Amino acid sequence: MLSYLCNSVHPEIQKAAHQMARFPVNPMRSHELAINRIGQYLVTSSDRKMAYTVNKTTGLKVCVDADFAGGWSAADANSADSVLPHTGFVICYANCPVIWCSKLQTKIALSTAEAEYIALSHALREAILIQNLTKDIDCVSLCTFYQLIFA
Repeated sequence: MLSYLCNSVHPEIQKAAHQMARFPVNPMRSHELAINRIGQYLVTSSDRKMAYTVNKTTGLKVCVDADFAGGWSAADANSADSVLPHTGFVICYANCPVIWCSKLQTKIALSTAEAEYIALSHALREAILIQNLTKDIDCVSLCTFYQLIFA
């Protein structure tokens, strides 16, 4: 349910929903409290809406960030999951977000710069697909426009 909400209506809860999805087998009391807190946030923010202001002059914009070993703790120092960097990116077209992602990286980075490069690589793979799609759509709409005029 949280996954559906963060992918369709509430992208701001994506990191929290991802953290809760990591513990389906052995949930603890702290996970239950976190899910309740997310639910309380959703109830109190039900009147808030995402407002898009379309600005076609901006084109495609990609915002990327990575958190290098942000989940590391001394208590869980031997766990490989605690040293995985966290990636987040938003791809906007005409000033409207079309793709957003928040997830753990699959590779262990050795520096902050490496974590940022891995995050940038993930985001640009998606951005190239969107860029090609927009070119195809513009070409199709232009061809349709010419067919309407010259038919």
